[in-house]
Amino acid sequence: MCARSLGAKRVASSAVFERRARVLKGLGTVIDADNAKVQGYLSSLPMEDLYELQRCAVPELAERLSPLMAIGRMPRPMRVPRTVTIPAELPEGLAKPLCLYQDRHLQRYGSLGKKGHTRSYAYAARLLSEPLRMANFLVAQGVSTFDGLRRRDVVGFMQAHPGVKKAAIDRFLKFLGEDRHFKPAHPPRPSKLGKPVSDPSTPPVMFTRDELRRKLLGWREHRTEPEYVLAWMVARLGLMAQTAYDLTLNQFALMEDGCLAIRPARVWVRLPKAVGASLAKLIDQRFPSWRTTVPERLGSIRPFTTLVPNLRRLIDEVFEGKTRAIRASALYAAMREGHFDRVTLTETLGVGVSTISKLERLLSADLHRRLPAELVEARNKHILGQDDDG
Repeated sequence: MCARSLGAKRVASSAVFERRARVLKGLGTVIDADNAKVQGYLSSLPMEDLYELQRCAVPELAERLSPLMAIGRMPRPMRVPRTVTIPAELPEGLAKPLCLYQDRHLQRYGSLGKKGHTRSYAYAARLLSEPLRMANFLVAQGVSTFDGLRRRDVVGFMQAHPGVKKAAIDRFLKFLGEDRHFKPAHPPRPSKLGKPVSDPSTPPVMFTRDELRRKLLGWREHRTEPEYVLAWMVARLGLMAQTAYDLTLNQFALMEDGCLAIRPARVWVRLPKAVGASLAKLIDQRFPSWRTTVPERLGSIRPFTTLVPNLRRLIDEVFEGKTRAIRASALYAAMREGHFDRVTLTETLGVGVSTISKLERLLSADLHRRLPAELVEARNKHILGQDDDG
């Protein structure tokens, strides 16, 4: 099992292969011994090694190890985070804040993982990519420190790089403490109700139901069955791609009527019969004993890591860089169907309150579309005092 796991999945670099080989070699020395020795070896591995072992293990090995990891209550395995190398030629006034910014998010990546939250292994690297581009731009403009950053420097950078995400720059500026330069000189006046006036953030980009339906039909036709099911969870349930990908077998359950349910957050969600049957069949092919195994022993088996080996490629090819827009469209469709309660959305799908609040801003402008035209007309007449009936 260990030998077959060594070449079970493609590796991105020689360092990853060496890590995998080292972990499997050590496991091979105890795998035929009693469970206590295997569990002792697993307990000695850092989270990054456990992640690679979980990722590369063939189904037979995964079933052998999962109960031992559950009994030992081992921490959630985490992938080694990707980092960005800060160029040595950058002035210290630019390089040091970038290093501190990356370190903060690497620490956050680790702490979130220990608490059971999901973040991509490239979490810190992606947050640093735009600030690093700005630092290179500033060097070309003769600026050697972020302390001297002016508003026109940021505006010039955004104009020179229109594809840069403004939110990423704003987040870095807040970290620097320089966002005060971009605030109004006087605080906004409070409204009559006593609430402060605030500028709503840009509404999220959305797809219509017909656009989502066409995308799903295209994915069903041109992608593999596991890829389609994973994409469906994003486009119809509104799950984050990484959250769906990281679901473990103890988050799947068969209901009394035979339908499959998943638990992405705290509440079980029943899947449609067609999708549930397809997913259950795929799991049966890889892990035939999962239906009869105690759920507590399935907590370290993630079926999608074997069904869809490369999540990043799937995101690039299927979602085409629009994963957030597709997910937001699915959540917004659910809200328009009457699922407004924040607690329900959070407990069921793991949706953050900030995401919900952004979508709620669209409801006030869009809710009238759900009402009959004659009712809207009568309401308007009443508001304008044109209602003959008073």
